[in-house]
Amino acid sequence: MVEESIRGLPNVDCDTIGGLLVDYLKKKKSRVLIRGLRVVSDMDYEFQLASFNRRLSKDVETVFLMPDDQLHLSLRLDGARGRAPGRRHRAVRPSFVARRLKLKFGSPKV
Repeated sequence: MVEESIRGLPNVDCDTIGGLLVDYLKKKKSRVLIRGLRVVSDMDYEFQLASFNRRLSKDVETVFLMPDDQLHLSLRLDGARGRAPGRRHRAVRPSFVARRLKLKFGSPKV
């Protein structure tokens, strides 16, 4: 779904890694890591991770972004919405995510 969502964005890439993130950043000749924060409780974990990465590589900078309020959905709530008849298409954007949920859970029964 990530690859589908970034299609058409020439300066965005989707990749998987094995090993340490700082090693991957060095391989890609990058120094900036962008992380998303969904809720306040994410900050503690993300701060620890950023500090650890900084200890491993002084050149790595972590930038935190928060989602738009309209796009913020709890993963637990997403799953419930995905299974709730007739609710998933109004709760989930963009449309390909709704299509994927429909494939996984079937058509909503209203």
